[in-house]
Amino acid sequence: MNGLKITDGDLALQGNGDVIQISGAERIAQELSCWLLEPLGSDRLYTGFGSDIGDQIGTIIDSDALLAVKTEVVRVVKNYIAYQQNQMTNAKADNLTDFVNAWNEDDIISTINSVSVTSGSTTVTVVVSLTTAGGSSVTVTQSS
Repeated sequence: MNGLKITDGDLALQGNGDVIQISGAERIAQELSCWLLEPLGSDRLYTGFGSDIGDQIGTIIDSDALLAVKTEVVRVVKNYIAYQQNQMTNAKADNLTDFVNAWNEDDIISTINSVSVTSGSTTVTVVVSLTTAGGSSVTVTQSS
């Protein structure tokens, strides 16, 4: 499954002006980053898209806040996995073989290995480690 590469908030372009496409672990990392950065409920068509991690900005960073962030990250990742599975199931049910065949094993998350949340003096960093069905490792890191 291909996606469009985003760099610094814009579509990334090749030297000839074509949009750069990404797939596999790189696409998953980019999409999960977007899911974590977007406010929960910002997509009217898929209300589960996004997270409420932004609600923690400006609050006291204590163990309760870090646990709340970790819990939200796990919810978002599980929601993303369910979204992937739902897309494939619906495509198969609608007999959209081109769409189903566009997915390869490295496009599908099989395991959440770990989610860690750490705090610095002014930042919180989240690191999510995943494995795809094809065995590739995916690491998503977000700081705010």
